[in-house]
Amino acid sequence: MSVVGCNLSLNERLRSEVTKIVSSYEINEVRNEHNHAISTLVNDWDDAIALARDVHRWVRVWIA
Repeated sequence: MSVVGCNLSLNERLRSEVTKIVSSYEINEVRNEHNHAISTLVNDWDDAIALARDVHRWVRVWIA
């Protein structure tokens, strides 16, 4: 799963918030992919869908 945004991985607050959401799924590895993306691997299909929904809700609040 990746979250992509302009200079997202350079913004400590946003990176921390995404990491917190991902960590709630007991996933400890979050990678900065260049300056514009934060990524993690999710092995379980149900967890991947739930995580994507949680991140989507966060993005909608963040951009509102």
